[in-house]
Amino acid sequence: MRCPEVSSAAHPSYSKRGCGNSEMSYKLYQLGYKNIVNVDYSEVVIQKMAEKYSEMEGMTWQTMDMYHLDFPEESFDCVLEKCTFEVLFCKEKSPWETSSETVDNFNKVLHQVENVLRPGGQLVSISFTQPHFRLPLLRQSLPDWAFEYKTFGDMFHYFVYIGSKGKS
Repeated sequence: MRCPEVSSAAHPSYSKRGCGNSEMSYKLYQLGYKNIVNVDYSEVVIQKMAEKYSEMEGMTWQTMDMYHLDFPEESFDCVLEKCTFEVLFCKEKSPWETSSETVDNFNKVLHQVENVLRPGGQLVSISFTQPHFRLPLLRQSLPDWAFEYKTFGDMFHYFVYIGSKGKS
């Protein structure tokens, strides 16, 4: 899946949050997305992945916490996360009753994303969280954004949420 507004840029920049040891960035690189900044809080993972993919020119690896992204404002055209947001909701007993602490933490992370995205940039969030739980939280935190989602999978569904900064 390509994001039309992002892929039309001459040299779009992407940030992969919570990259872990996933091959997703490598596969994106193979598809032609060359300017990828991978971020994870684990120094060990970042070092190993940087070594593993050292030949990928334009793909970098940085140790960083999702609550405190140390990038200049408007650095990226697209921020991608795959189930990284889910860690914020792990301690919840029910998705129907999200605690104010979890909502506050989710808002903090989303505002970090908003800060590093360029105007019109996109957040692509891949999740197992169903839309009736996730969309209200996204829209509450980022009311000036436009959100859509797509469903994938046959028996076990996952959802791709796409938020466009400043396009409500």
